[in-house]
Amino acid sequence: MFETAWSRLEGWDLSNNVIAGLTVSCLAIPQAVSNAALAGLPVPNSIIGLCQFAYPCFGKSRYLIVGSVANIAFLSAKFVSYSTTADVNSNEWIAAMSTLAFLTGAWQILFSITPIGKNLVALLHPDSLWAISTSGAVNLILLQQSSILRTVHSVLLACMGFVLIEFMKHRHSSLGPLTVVCLGSILGYFQLLDADLVGELNAQLPGPNVSALMFPNFQSSWPKLIGFSLLLAILTSVDSIAMIQWFEPQMVFLVEPELMALGVGNLLTAIFQGSPVGPSVSRTALNKQSGGTNWISAMTMSFVIILVYSPMSSLLSFFPKSCASAIVLSACWRSIETTRIVGCVMKFGMDARASCCLMILAVGTAMGTDWALLFALAYDLYALV
Repeated sequence: MFETAWSRLEGWDLSNNVIAGLTVSCLAIPQAVSNAALAGLPVPNSIIGLCQFAYPCFGKSRYLIVGSVANIAFLSAKFVSYSTTADVNSNEWIAAMSTLAFLTGAWQILFSITPIGKNLVALLHPDSLWAISTSGAVNLILLQQSSILRTVHSVLLACMGFVLIEFMKHRHSSLGPLTVVCLGSILGYFQLLDADLVGELNAQLPGPNVSALMFPNFQSSWPKLIGFSLLLAILTSVDSIAMIQWFEPQMVFLVEPELMALGVGNLLTAIFQGSPVGPSVSRTALNKQSGGTNWISAMTMSFVIILVYSPMSSLLSFFPKSCASAIVLSACWRSIETTRIVGCVMKFGMDARASCCLMILAVGTAMGTDWALLFALAYDLYALV
């Protein structure tokens, strides 16, 4: 039924894809640690959301990396807090979060097998999709300030990491981010610089637990979670399509496989007691920058996280947060089309579409991609009417 990434290898290019997978996995683990705090979950439950084997099997994009992301983790925690009185990190909270992920995946699968998904994406103008993704990248860059500006040594580490990555990129090498991870961990291990580290990690990843989808107060929480999961399904679905069109503007693809891949990924994450997952701007940009060209990089990342996390969790705890921020900055800033943004500014007030894009950028930068999506949907629906 679906044409998948498996049939679009376009040359294996094994070495670059393996390197890209290794590099992205090094960034993904520190990000999952911070996402766990946003979602109110133990770190292993956030880590398991990175192990996405479904998207390479169903999805078509060469670069898109799906997993636990900051804005979805934050929204999920808000939705669960509105749906249940459970304490953060409690078994009931984890069960509610898993149920939210399961329902989100079910909605996305429904979108993929019915015209809903295609019509939802068709509602948004291509310029709106670009503005949503761009605002997400800008917002992500601004969020790195808390890690970079904490101490003088943090600033120094971030600057060194960014310069090193850009220098190696200029020399046509995709090993820059991976080099920063290795050097940063060494500096953190020997405590050569005063910078915030990832910290101690729980080494045990959670196993499958279907019974966790049925939690106390289930009857009263179920209607709320259904509504909230629909919002998450719409947000992550549209964001994924926008991101694919942003990173691969020349690619012709079907909406259905992407939504099916997201849906199955959320279902699997729910079974392993994780939170809802979505597309990651920083990891997708890093995957493309590091030489990833097909599903091998995503599979490599997932396998590396499963195999390496438990035995290497003690060493990964020494990775400086500012180094992760440097990698995110390098990956995201290259993806921002500054000339297009300037063009929107110049046409503001004279061209309705340019003004709309600039407003979406402003809303997304200040409040996140969820609000940018709502603004874009409202405007494009108004334009159709």
